[in-house]
Amino acid sequence: SSGINAEYGHPEYMILSQLDLTQGASQATQSILQRLVRRLTRFLVKKSLDESNEKLKSVLTEQKLQFKQVSSTQYTVTTRDGRAKILSFKIQLLEMVEQNILIDFRLSKGDGIEFKKSFISIRKKFGDCIVKTH
Repeated sequence: SSGINAEYGHPEYMILSQLDLTQGASQATQSILQRLVRRLTRFLVKKSLDESNEKLKSVLTEQKLQFKQVSSTQYTVTTRDGRAKILSFKIQLLEMVEQNILIDFRLSKGDGIEFKKSFISIRKKFGDCIVKTH
């Protein structure tokens, strides 16, 4: 069985063929970089969920970032980057093993580099309570 059905076993083939057909190489590269940036924007903290929530709220407030707590473990942050463009991202707190909390950041709208800068400045504020993973 060749043709279209054979591609379902390898979704990356479909993605690559779509990229070849519909986008220039620079856009494809940017998309891959954005996915990579998204994957690297998380860290573990040695705090309870309540402590992590309190710390996160105080850091966001201190950095003058507008945020909305969507649920007990999710936030939406909306701000403007250095070029006055909208930057919006989600922060999710996930309870992990050994009483650790994973704080995961995902870009919703805006520039990936500006998002990464915001992530790094927030992560720095968590400092010594970050669990070293390697």
